[in-house]
Amino acid sequence: MARLSLRDEALTTTFHDVHALLQKTVHRFVATHGGQVSDYQELIGLCFMKCYANHERPLARFSTWVAYALWHECLELQRASARRAERLPTVFLQPADDQDGNGLAELPARPAPPFRLMEFVRGLSADAQDVVLMALTMPADLTEQLRTQEDAPTPINIRAAVQRFLRNLGWGAARVRRTFDEIADALRGERP
Repeated sequence: MARLSLRDEALTTTFHDVHALLQKTVHRFVATHGGQVSDYQELIGLCFMKCYANHERPLARFSTWVAYALWHECLELQRASARRAERLPTVFLQPADDQDGNGLAELPARPAPPFRLMEFVRGLSADAQDVVLMALTMPADLTEQLRTQEDAPTPINIRAAVQRFLRNLGWGAARVRRTFDEIADALRGERP
């Protein structure tokens, strides 16, 4: 049996010292972010060698450094697979719908995002557009009114503050109610 050099023996001992920590790091990552443990366990040796070759930080213990680096390598692997999934066309086997005879049928196209702000605002009356714009930009007077309010700024309190603000601008209660009802109907998809 060949004897290991002192450097190789130190490397082996160090790897065995941190291996349990690295396994725990992978399991914690999978529990937090999902995925398969086997996909990320492949990174343990690679990450260990990178850190062993480059660890010169006197402020961090080696075990902390390698666990941190492994966590970020797992994140990068997950990001890369997500980018790859976005680029590749999604197909699945479905012989019943197979018209080409190749056994593959394309999935339906992804639906557009369910909410497009500009399209939403364009379909509203001028009063409703003003209220939506006010909610998005929050005039300084309204912001101050919310800040000095005793209650927490919950959606109900914010709505009440906006209604008070509009009444102070000279809007009648019926106009305010009609505008808020129009916005609510539009958000539910019940446009006239």
